[in-house]
This record gives sequence, C-alpha cells and structure tokens, in this order.
Amino acid sequence: MLILGVAPGFANYLVDAEVPSRLIDWVQLLVQSKYLFLLMDIFAAILVAVPVFKPLAAAYSIDPVQMGVIFIAKLELVYLHPTVGIKLRCFGVCTR
Repeated sequence: MLILGVAPGFANYLVDAEVPSRLIDWVQLLVQSKYLFLLMDIFAAILVAVPVFKPLAAAYSIDPVQMGVIFIAKLELVYLHPTVGIKLRCFGVCTR
C-alpha cells in the first residue's frame, strides 16, 4: 500500500523534472526499431518490479522460483489481455 500511495507523487515529480522527454531522447538514440522497443518493455517490467517484490515474497516464505513463474505468467497475461492485464499489473505479482 505504501508503494501505491507514493507512486502518484513520484510520477508527478518525474513529469515536473521532464524525465519522460529526456528518456525519449535517450532511448531513441539506442533503439531505432519499434519491435525492439516492444521487446524491451517486458524486460523493463522485470527489472523494475522484481527487486521490489522479491523481499516481500521472501517475507511470506514464497520460493523465488515459484514467484518467478507466477510473475512471468502474470506479465504474459498482461500482454495478451490488456484490459484484464492492466488490473493485474497494478495489483502486483505476489501470490495471495
């Protein structure tokens, strides 16, 4: 809940600091293909979310391999079914 509470303020800070426009410039220098960019999205989600949720999963005694399988399955659902998947992405990747 803390992460969900802080996220809007952090997003506003990033917009005020013009981080998205700088990120666009930086990524367009490195990636010219739209298909490569689309492939990068899933890896970015993994690199950002896993370090946040791994300690939480360990606190609930969830095996890292089990968490990884569930995490990848949920990400796949996010990309296959956008309307349902966006809701799952917002609720995190930990098992309940």
